[in-house]
Amino acid sequence: MTRVQAHSDAAALKVVSSCGAPGCGREAVVNSIFGTSFDEAASAALPGDPSRRRSLCEASVSSSQPDVLVLGASCRGAAASGTNTVALAGARAEAAASGAVTGGPAEVLALHATLADVALLHVWESDLGRAVPTNRAALRALLAAQGPSGGSGGARPLVVVVHDAPVDGGDSSLKTAVQAEVEAAWSDLRDGRSLEDVVKLQVHGLPDASRCTPEQRAASIAALQSTVQELLTKVPGSLAAANGAGAVAEQARRTWAGAASVLPLPSSDELKAICQVDEAYAEAVAAAEPTVNKWLGALRRGGAMPNFGAEAADAMNRVLGTFNAQTRGALRAGLAAAASHRGVQRRRLVRWLNSEAVATHAGLLSELEASTTQKVEQQLLGLVKQLKDPSGPLDDAKADALVRDAVLQYAAAASKLAVPGICGSEGGTQEATAMAATLGELLQTFGESNANKVLRMNRLQRQMERSKKTPKNPRAVVPNFHLAGLVRQVGSGNLSGFAGYALGAFGGSHTINVGYANDRGDPEDGDDSPLLRLQPKVHFDVDL
Repeated sequence: MTRVQAHSDAAALKVVSSCGAPGCGREAVVNSIFGTSFDEAASAALPGDPSRRRSLCEASVSSSQPDVLVLGASCRGAAASGTNTVALAGARAEAAASGAVTGGPAEVLALHATLADVALLHVWESDLGRAVPTNRAALRALLAAQGPSGGSGGARPLVVVVHDAPVDGGDSSLKTAVQAEVEAAWSDLRDGRSLEDVVKLQVHGLPDASRCTPEQRAASIAALQSTVQELLTKVPGSLAAANGAGAVAEQARRTWAGAASVLPLPSSDELKAICQVDEAYAEAVAAAEPTVNKWLGALRRGGAMPNFGAEAADAMNRVLGTFNAQTRGALRAGLAAAASHRGVQRRRLVRWLNSEAVATHAGLLSELEASTTQKVEQQLLGLVKQLKDPSGPLDDAKADALVRDAVLQYAAAASKLAVPGICGSEGGTQEATAMAATLGELLQTFGESNANKVLRMNRLQRQMERSKKTPKNPRAVVPNFHLAGLVRQVGSGNLSGFAGYALGAFGGSHTINVGYANDRGDPEDGDDSPLLRLQPKVHFDVDL
């Protein structure tokens, strides 16, 4: 274990333990909160990269708070890192069920919990509720340090940081899931005390930087920082001068010895093999994610993947083949825990790939079923259009032939979507049987469907409109007579009137209009206008 000497003039040096899942960005979060100097690139380094950690435990003094010492142990690292101890605990717990080894808390995490005033455990949101061995072992190790054999006996703060948490809330469901994980780990220890007497549990969701805005990410980290700072103000400090260095050292020694008596340290070869398994698993997931994202993207866009079955089988075999090749060393003799852990991680990888394939296959099959049903319905409407009598029955032979052809085409397409041994049937036989039943029901209910009724009604209406005979206008020449007259008497023009009469006869329209006015001048004065003036008119209406 790396020896870390940190000098501080503070009367109480407070300790924060930070451990957790691989690749989640634990180092970056801790550095942001405390101003520590953990290597943020090391946890993401490739196997064999010299930047990977070579110590069982790392420590860094906070630059912003000189009285705070941060202990770090990640879930990825070299043969002697804190991660391997966590992974080993999960592997041995798995192997214990088959009698290969006996399991127990991991020494390095138990030591962390002994010294820590506040413990931070980093987990992936996707791992909650899945009983991930590494998370379960880490929790057991942290809780075991608070037990009667090694811990202080008092409840200490445990903050579970859930990475890749939902951006829009979900705090209640996260707390429920984390509480269940912690209670399950505590039940493994079979301690007589209640969980509340051991830890003060808090849960903090941290969204991934790629799925939220920089402001949301910064606000979430700031909230976590506020939570940790508030907890640190309420603790006296594990390494307080008042405690005495001897008392702290004895407490750490007892914890280490107690854990070691339950779980003997494995050989370096076994630790290396376990580390290689975890690295191969992470690389396999990273290699498969682009393909899985392509499947999900095609489903969201409604895009077709007619050869999904062959493509999925090839991708899955390629990922599993690479994992098998990279972890073959774990199957060597004398590496029982590594072999068991390899089996756990391989089953986990297979479950994930299978679940993604099954979900994608179900979505594609649903789209194929909908398109086939819609196509058959359109073809049945086409048969209705061919009927001479819009109210007549369909040709049953033609309708049955349409359904048979559609089922055969559906079976051929469904067979290309099936992933052998995982989802779908050979030749699409089962899917074809289900589709035949669906189309049979469609055929039975087609007569009462709205589309059929509307089409038939429109055809009947157009047929009735065409059958109506429009009367022809007769060819004719119709005369129309009009007579207009005006009676003018001598006068001052203060009296006038008008009278008219219309008569429809002989197919025409005839009118008589007579007017009266007393505005004629005196003849003696030279006005020679007539007393009565008549004006006859005749016009003809000609229809050709």
